[in-house]
Amino acid sequence: MTDKKIYAEVKLVPIGEIKPSPFENANEFSEELFASLKKDIEEHGLVGQSLIVNPKDNTLVDGHHRKKAMEELGYTEVPVIFYEPADETEHKLLSIAWNQKHGTFNEQKLHNLIKSIHDSGKYNLEELAEKLGFNNSEIKEKLEAIKIDDDLIKKLENDATEQNKNLPVLLTFSIIKEELEVVEEALELVGQKTRGEGLVKVCKAYIKLKTENQ
Repeated sequence: MTDKKIYAEVKLVPIGEIKPSPFENANEFSEELFASLKKDIEEHGLVGQSLIVNPKDNTLVDGHHRKKAMEELGYTEVPVIFYEPADETEHKLLSIAWNQKHGTFNEQKLHNLIKSIHDSGKYNLEELAEKLGFNNSEIKEKLEAIKIDDDLIKKLENDATEQNKNLPVLLTFSIIKEELEVVEEALELVGQKTRGEGLVKVCKAYIKLKTENQ
């Protein structure tokens, strides 16, 4: 049975001893996202996001933006998990792979979560954008997208209701021939396109007359 490796030993290391990756970091942050990361660390500390460092030369494998944010916040020590890649190629590969494997957002679920946070009234639009790492325009777009979705759902529901109103209904009843002649004459008099429309008009006229006489 293959041993399952877990690198769980976290060490506090002087931040000045950790060197940047010898390779260019391909993971770029927008100004808003970096500011949000920095604010998050300032408010909550670094929670469960240790830096990954190659013990061979103390260079970063993962955690470049976290290190930069902590430096700017005045941290003197950072939590580190040491992991030594097999070689230079694996070091490059992991620096890409570990950034890539964070998953992607389901836009509808993301929109709904943002809306629920916004609807709580705890944060205004600017505060929400800052905490989530979006700019104001991106937050507005996401909230507007939710409104569009809600409006579309309402429209579809209304359309379905209207369609149900206009669906034909088959009426079945029996009358004698003499009564049929009366009905036919009444339908001719009201002059509607279909016999069904004529019947409705006759019934409405009768209901109105009956109501007025009561």
